[in-house]
Amino acid sequence: MKIIGLTGGIGSGKSTASDYLKKKDCLIIDADKTARQLTEKGSPYLAMLRETFGDDFFFDDGELNRKKLGRYIFARPEKKAVLERIVTDAVIERTLDTIEHLKQNGFKGIAVLDAPLLFECGMQKYMDESWLVKAEPDIVTERVKKRDDMTDEEIKGRIAGQMPLSEKETIADRIIDNSGNLDDLYLQLDRELDRLKNGEDDNVKNH
Repeated sequence: MKIIGLTGGIGSGKSTASDYLKKKDCLIIDADKTARQLTEKGSPYLAMLRETFGDDFFFDDGELNRKKLGRYIFARPEKKAVLERIVTDAVIERTLDTIEHLKQNGFKGIAVLDAPLLFECGMQKYMDESWLVKAEPDIVTERVKKRDDMTDEEIKGRIAGQMPLSEKETIADRIIDNSGNLDDLYLQLDRELDRLKNGEDDNVKNH
């Protein structure tokens, strides 16, 4: 069993890489999906959010009012940090439970944790390897403009709010350069998968 942490910034193509790895029979653990599940009605973690932020951010049926909470924390960085810490800790706990469950059930394949904030949350330390998907800045900007209809300034703001790419590159075990076309991306991913399956250079950085 191998556990790979997959990450990448906005417009890098991380999700495209994750989708391809799924098609190649990797088991995908989606950190964003886990975070959404943890804040859905009936989740035990909602009690912690209610205790922290109060009843005003919940509907009468107990469901979290995400929009209202989002507006509240937008102008309050300290509250945003509290929310992120609660959710992050819960996601890490749930992810580790999932990994342990796979081990106990004899999973022998490759599991991929798809996590945009892999390095920011320190989750790479629980992985066998961490893979960073990156692309040249001008390509990132063009992709995001087409996909999200954002302005150049908005995109710059989003990028500025992320961990610097240079820092991510230092931490990552493997770097997947997605500045080219899909065939180039898939070829790099296939090479990494073949390397893992053949047990070659598991602990050697490719940069």
